[in-house]
Amino acid sequence: MGQDWDLIIIGGGIGGLSAARFMRKSGLKTLVLERSPGLNEVGAGLQLAPNAQAALRALDLWHELAPRGWTLNQVQLRSTRSGELTRMDAKPDGLVAMHRAQLQKGLAQGFTEAGIRFAVTIQGITQDRDGVRVTLANGETLDCKLLIGADGLRSQVRSLLFPPVTHRYSGTSSYRGIVSAPGFLKDPHMGAEIWGPGCRLGYSQINSEDIYWYLTFDAPAHETKTPSERRTHALELMKHFPDESPIIARTPPERIIHTDIGDIKPTDHWVEGRVALLGDAAHATTPNLGQGAAQALEDAWALGLALQKAGPEPSALAAYRDVRRKKALWIVQQSWSFQSVCHLKSAWQQSLRDFAVKHTPAAIRKSGLNRIYTPAVGLEGDAHA
Repeated sequence: MGQDWDLIIIGGGIGGLSAARFMRKSGLKTLVLERSPGLNEVGAGLQLAPNAQAALRALDLWHELAPRGWTLNQVQLRSTRSGELTRMDAKPDGLVAMHRAQLQKGLAQGFTEAGIRFAVTIQGITQDRDGVRVTLANGETLDCKLLIGADGLRSQVRSLLFPPVTHRYSGTSSYRGIVSAPGFLKDPHMGAEIWGPGCRLGYSQINSEDIYWYLTFDAPAHETKTPSERRTHALELMKHFPDESPIIARTPPERIIHTDIGDIKPTDHWVEGRVALLGDAAHATTPNLGQGAAQALEDAWALGLALQKAGPEPSALAAYRDVRRKKALWIVQQSWSFQSVCHLKSAWQQSLRDFAVKHTPAAIRKSGLNRIYTPAVGLEGDAHA
């Protein structure tokens, strides 16, 4: 095969775009293929933790992206049974909450049509000892030295070239939305999560006017509801959180996003010859630790460092996997375990849980957060070593 590109990245989300930027920074000829017709404006909010911010600083993007978000100095955890359980001080750097689309736009800025192609459907992928060939639905073929699958939970790259994985449904579904409610939060620089019986509410400001919120609840998989049914159900759940009900009530029904919560059972089979998986395609996680985007950014950073050292060769993909798998799979496991404590319905179980959370020593909480927020990307002193 002739190699027209050093790398082709399948998927133009946060992981794919950040990987492309790291590759471009390394001087590698890179092409992103995205099946959507353009940058996806659909979505809600996310919180960029210190490890995500570090990756964006490594891309020289943080100074530009940070003003698009909203700094959270504290995050409060409460339960409807016991009140405040703990409060995390996010200083000195703070968590930065923003609309997901703002992050995606920032990552895509500066790419031309020659760097990102939209509305592209992949027909097949083949590889040999010399390179990878991507066949598009229109019959066009593209050749590259390495290919990266950054195409999400239902990755087509993974389904074409890798052994089957186990998708796990958590038993929990979610509603999410963004609402314009300036002045509603008493402390706009404090985010919150509240545990109720069989459900959970979280929210934070993402700019001077808008609040991002999520509401999780126990439900069978694949339930479908109309926008009005979603809103009615969300308001029913808000009986557990009466002070915050206006957040939901002010959200237009058509802007309430319904998503089942699940992940991929941990596997470290992320590399197959000249092809590697990245982000959710490799290690999709439940959102309980708020680390989905951050782990994709860490992946992109680690891959960029590996390619700087080895060039666009399969050995770089193996090095990337070896650097990332320990932490990424730990995040998947910790997030999966964490969800079991959030939706307890029994009063005595809630009381026992709340007591345990309240009395967890600060040093233990700090140690856990440090492990989450310290990047594992292949730099000297990384936690993976």
